[in-house]
Amino acid sequence: MGTDAHVHDTDGGSTVGPVIVDANSTVTKPIDPTKSGYNFGGWYKENTFQTPWNFDTDTVTANLTLYAKWNAIVYSDPTYAVSAPAAENGKIAVSPRYAERDERVTVTVTPDEGYELDSLTVTDSRGDALELTDLGGGRYRFTMPARRVEVKASFVKMVEVSPFADVAADDYYYEAVKWAVKNGITDGVGDNLFAPGQPCTRAQIVTFLWRAAGSPEPMGAGTFSDVPADSYFANAVAWAAANGVTDGVGSGLFAPDNNCTRGQIVTFLYRVYNK
Repeated sequence: MGTDAHVHDTDGGSTVGPVIVDANSTVTKPIDPTKSGYNFGGWYKENTFQTPWNFDTDTVTANLTLYAKWNAIVYSDPTYAVSAPAAENGKIAVSPRYAERDERVTVTVTPDEGYELDSLTVTDSRGDALELTDLGGGRYRFTMPARRVEVKASFVKMVEVSPFADVAADDYYYEAVKWAVKNGITDGVGDNLFAPGQPCTRAQIVTFLWRAAGSPEPMGAGTFSDVPADSYFANAVAWAAANGVTDGVGSGLFAPDNNCTRGQIVTFLYRVYNK
């Protein structure tokens, strides 16, 4: 019986010696060769790697060379840590916490109530500062270097800014005035003034109450002869009359320009909140 040579071409991998077998016999699979930077992908009958050799069923009928297929190992870029130590009076969040070189990292800062961001820095392990892009809404972005980075933020107490030049932050009515402005109840008397020491007219008080109620549309037209339909307080007075808050001062009059007494004010309040 003749013999045939079974040769292995490893294409630069570790050597696998030739095997001599009887003609028309199978051959035992050799130990897989190795090659730096590659994974072994099997033995093939041709160097175009179209037909793998089956060691269980394929037989050697003549001198034969098998070719090793190699698959290059793809190494992904390493990731580097993004640390963000806890800060007083606010929170720092980063995404992602580990990033590859040139990957974009988002930093979100959230000040505690009554505080605002004072400073935000990102430095790498060499101490170099990284450029930050302000995305708005407390969000910032930077590009990750090929080293770890640290994000630091500091927060400071917000400086109280009064909505009016004549309302100081230490006035007893300061918070009340801020609340009224925020809720659209008053915008002052003009020229950035609130005129806290001035008396209020009946029209002003009823308008305050109407706006605090959400400025609802009145259920009908006003019935007071001294309330012009185009006045700023017309809807407020009509709403107050329709809801039993006021029935005027008599003789079909509301007296919008009269000062509103303390007694009238508490009566209006009582009728609004105890209907």
